[in-house]
Amino acid sequence: MIEACRIFVKSYCTASLLMLILLANAAGEVAGDTNTKPSNYEKEETTTEVPETTERSTPEETTYDCTTRGETTTDETSTHRRETTRSTVSTQQDATEECGTVTSQEALSSSQGSPLGVRFDGIQDVVKGSAPWVARLYNQKRDIICGGSLIDRQWVLTAANCFHGDDVPAKQDLSIRVGDHNEESREFIEVEEIYEHEDFDLSTLKNDIALIKLVSPFRRFADYIRPICLANKTNYPQLVTRGTLGRVTKWRVPTEEGVGVPGQLTEAYLPFEVYLFCKGQFRKRRRTFTKNMFCAGYSLGASVPFFGEIGGPFSVKDETGRWYLIGVLSWDQNNGGEHNYGVYTRYPKYNEWVQETITKFG
Repeated sequence: MIEACRIFVKSYCTASLLMLILLANAAGEVAGDTNTKPSNYEKEETTTEVPETTERSTPEETTYDCTTRGETTTDETSTHRRETTRSTVSTQQDATEECGTVTSQEALSSSQGSPLGVRFDGIQDVVKGSAPWVARLYNQKRDIICGGSLIDRQWVLTAANCFHGDDVPAKQDLSIRVGDHNEESREFIEVEEIYEHEDFDLSTLKNDIALIKLVSPFRRFADYIRPICLANKTNYPQLVTRGTLGRVTKWRVPTEEGVGVPGQLTEAYLPFEVYLFCKGQFRKRRRTFTKNMFCAGYSLGASVPFFGEIGGPFSVKDETGRWYLIGVLSWDQNNGGEHNYGVYTRYPKYNEWVQETITKFG
């Protein structure tokens, strides 16, 4: 009986062992089948990923294309605002980057320059394109009433006293010419608005500075139309000291009968004078002279006439060759040869006012 049980247990264990072997082989086959599928499985996953990737990229491309084509979307509005901001900043940067530079071939090939050591009466014709920021203000009869300087695409700087007097026309009758060299140029630009300094005093000519906004901006600068750089409180001490020759310009009247008729643009170089010297000179004449002014010219020589256009620039060139506006001609004191000085509004004192005005009304 015991022997029979042993045989049964042995047979049962053998059968169980065989069953386990069969199950193990079956599991191996299943594993083998599973291992043959990943390549196909990955291929299917790759195939399905491609449309998903395409679908994700398509909206980005469509959004970009819609924006450039001008379709109305929320994203486009935001993009347009960003582009407008960048455009405004770019315009300001362009004016800053291009200011005070001379690019015309006539000017670049000319050897004419600052006549160091030459007296005031060394007046000469301006080389075409060498002063592309010089502007002139006209009345309805096309008579010159003042000079000015282009400082931005749509702004001209001049003197406030140009707009006071019995014969000063209304704003709508004023026009500006920029970029011309002689009487052959006939393009006139209308004036949109005039902004005088709020503290301008006609009786003393304190704060004698004003801005003219043109009806439309220049689309781009060219050889004969470029802005002048503006001095500020930081670079001003490096640009001028006593005796520095500054450039002034004036439109020559060919004949006495041609009064008011524009002629050739001429230039001269006058020595810059310090405040105390100028104040002493004008105290004798009982004229107000403040630290927001400076004078330039010569004190001797009865034959030396006053030179310059009211509202026009007193400019100097820095070591890089850029021209900077230092002052705006306000008035003159020609005293029969004893005094032949032009008095200028000291521009760096008003740089902040100019920038704020352009930002506010630009």
